[in-house]
Amino acid sequence: MADDIPPAKKGRGRSRKKPVDAGANSSCPAPTVPPVAVSTPGPVISGNCKGVQIVLQKSDCIPAMRSLAPGSIDLVVTSPPYNLGIAYNSYKDTLSDHAYLDWSMQWMAEVHRVLKTDGALFLNVGASPKDPLMPHRLILRATELFVLQNTFHWIKSITVETIENEIISAGHFKPINSQRYVNDCHEFVYHLTKKGDLPVDRRAV
Repeated sequence: MADDIPPAKKGRGRSRKKPVDAGANSSCPAPTVPPVAVSTPGPVISGNCKGVQIVLQKSDCIPAMRSLAPGSIDLVVTSPPYNLGIAYNSYKDTLSDHAYLDWSMQWMAEVHRVLKTDGALFLNVGASPKDPLMPHRLILRATELFVLQNTFHWIKSITVETIENEIISAGHFKPINSQRYVNDCHEFVYHLTKKGDLPVDRRAV
């Protein structure tokens, strides 16, 4: 991998010193670290919740996915770095547009390979006021591999006036110190599939 192509995002720069105690807030037991070594890279935490085996592995997603069999995954949900210059602990978030899109195509190609024919990728991306086109450039590249089946707009903050003339604000408004831009209040969640004909539960969505 080239020097300017980063490893996958690892928790948006936050370090986790211990696993979340699932048993503290649910009927599921806390995850445990297997007592034997594993052949896959990165620490692995496993557990069982209501009969479902759960395995969490912290590693670079590209080599990790290369160890998976083709067509073995039902669903991928990801929010990769947005290339906004955020100071992550172990990730260079200041790539050129070309390098960022090329890196994105690397991990998306692996996602496409490991997904089942009826699998889906949900890709969450945001932008900055200075570079509002990056999510659109990214999804255009993604459609070289996938079909864009749905687009969801994640409204992270909003102010509305009710029919009783009451002003209600909800969410987190990021401060913007600029006379040129308005507040950036939303992100995209792209629903990508292999054929574009995957049935969805519209009421659940």
